[in-house]
Amino acid sequence: MESFELREEIRHDGKTYFLQTSFVVEEKEIRSAFFRNGTIFDEVRKKLDELPSSELLREITRETHGNSKKRFQFLLDARDRLKSSNEPAAHLRLAQALARRNLHEEAIAEAESALGKGATDSTPYMITGTAWYMLGDYDSAYEAVKTGIGISPDYPDIHNLLGRIYLKRKMCRSAVDCFRRAINLNLYYGEPYLNLIRAY
Repeated sequence: MESFELREEIRHDGKTYFLQTSFVVEEKEIRSAFFRNGTIFDEVRKKLDELPSSELLREITRETHGNSKKRFQFLLDARDRLKSSNEPAAHLRLAQALARRNLHEEAIAEAESALGKGATDSTPYMITGTAWYMLGDYDSAYEAVKTGIGISPDYPDIHNLLGRIYLKRKMCRSAVDCFRRAINLNLYYGEPYLNLIRAY
């Protein structure tokens, strides 16, 4: 039995994405990978306990490919459906869903839409700060997070994120202070402890 793959181009709002679904014989696994600008940004894996016939396997791979495309397209189309919505919470939910798929630029746009439509808490700034961080723009991430902290100074996640930004900027002492602040706000929040170790 040989490995094989399916490829498809998905266009939306001036952007082009590529979906590649393949069966990897050695791993007994079907993988749907999404690419933009030649870089993978998301992947869905489906493990097979037993290998079916070649014909059935191709059918399962095609079905997996179609389902991956459908779910991804649904998420992109949701942006079009929400453009006329004045409900900031809807834009924030979509921004969070986009961020989970590593669509960081799109998540930023939706979080900013939520702000433009009246969002007043720190959630949009947490989303944009995280997205800018993942995109490697630590200055923009810093500005977003500092604004968020001004709104929700007792939110441990945002202090933890600020600490991660400081680490990327080689500001270890400031990072340590942020991680300690996050821990003081929630002793059961595990990530700041790990980040604190990294800072040392």
